[in-house]
Amino acid sequence: MNPDDYREAIRILESAILSTDLAIYFKKRNDFFKLVEKGEHTWDNEEKKGLLRGMLMTACDVSAIAKPWRVQQKVAELVFSEFFEQGDLEREKLKEEPMAMMDRKKKDELPKMQVGFIDGICMPVYKMFAELWPDLKPLASGTQLNRDNWQALSEGKEPNVWK
Repeated sequence: MNPDDYREAIRILESAILSTDLAIYFKKRNDFFKLVEKGEHTWDNEEKKGLLRGMLMTACDVSAIAKPWRVQQKVAELVFSEFFEQGDLEREKLKEEPMAMMDRKKKDELPKMQVGFIDGICMPVYKMFAELWPDLKPLASGTQLNRDNWQALSEGKEPNVWK
């Protein structure tokens, strides 16, 4: 690669990696949703390409939520285990109360937190991609099935493990 192409490749990679930050997702998602709702099907300019790439990175980053229930449930448990360890460190070393999702004392709220995560982040982006490209509907439908299972757990009911 020549130096200019290399710099551009690095810029694109950096942007893609930063797009996995949910703060970036929330800043950009409304612009993406508006384009999809208008029926945008050409992603040929750099701004639109960057927006699309960022939303795809978010969709990939949270894709465990669309996997079969037992896989998705295990991934959620592993992620929350890591969050709880970080929360424990914040409580122990910094003498600060961690945010709810990192607070081991609130582990019983995991199903409710998962429903909020799905409703606030996952379903909106997967619905937009399903609208844009119908072949991606399984991501939205798998996420909905998992949402239903987390909702059942939050209500003290059994999840439908066959979904």
